This record gives sequence, C-alpha cells and structure tokens, in this order.
Amino acid sequence: MDNLFENNVGKYTSIIWRHVQLYLAQRLESFGIGSGQYNYLFALYENDGQSQQKLSELLLVNKSATVKAINKLEELGFVERRVNQEDKRYYHVYLTSKGWSVMPQLKKIVAEVQEELFRGMSDEERTLLLRLMRKMAHNITTTVRQDCNVDS
Repeated sequence: MDNLFENNVGKYTSIIWRHVQLYLAQRLESFGIGSGQYNYLFALYENDGQSQQKLSELLLVNKSATVKAINKLEELGFVERRVNQEDKRYYHVYLTSKGWSVMPQLKKIVAEVQEELFRGMSDEERTLLLRLMRKMAHNITTTVRQDCNVDS
C-alpha cells in the first residue's frame, strides 16, 4: 500500500459517486427528481411518515440538506408534510399518490445502476463489499461527528 494515490479509497469512492450521480441525473431528469433526492423517496417507500430528522439520520445527511430535498420533492408533488399531532413543532413526511406511483420506475433505475456497479462480482463479493462499505461509512461519519463537531 505504498502508493497512496493509487490505493486511496477516497479516490475510488469519489469516482464512483460522481459517475453514479451523472447516470442517475440523466435517468431521473424526466421525473424532475435530482440524484440527491431519490434516496428520500426510497426511505419513505420503506417506512412512510418519517420525521425530517429521522430521514436525516437514516440517510446520514445534515438537516438543511433534508429540508432542501423535501422542499423540492413536495414542490414536485411526490411528498407531503404533515404536522405531528403530538408535537406541532415537528413534521412527518409522506409519499403522495404520485410518489407511490413513480416508485416502480425509480426502483428499476436504481437496480440498473446497482447491477452495473456489481458487474463481474460474485454474490459473495457483493456481500463483502457492501459490508465493508457500511463499516467505512460508519467509521467516517462517527469520526466527523466527534472530531469536527459537524451534523453530517
């Protein structure tokens, strides 16, 4: 591991992220959805009615990014906010009928990019890669939160 540039995980993470974003932006354009917004729809698809704070925690993004994404998705008619009846200071976010109806197409697009990323890998390699990436994500988010006093 002498060559820090060639063996830098950040380099390859950045390359993958940029190209996945380009691919998704092109495929999601017809829906008006940005590549940074589709994850919110998936999170709500799995567990509709989550609070904005819970969405931020689940997706490991700061609260302002969540507010911006939800504002855009709400403007497009994919989600709606509802006031928490127990604590009126908080909102929960729900998929609208338009949001539910677009999910099969979004799932197909995301499955396509996943297949492209995993092309040539065995099931065991896929499982190992995902496990290691989750561990790396946990490591860096924990470090940033502790050392940088940042809400990531």
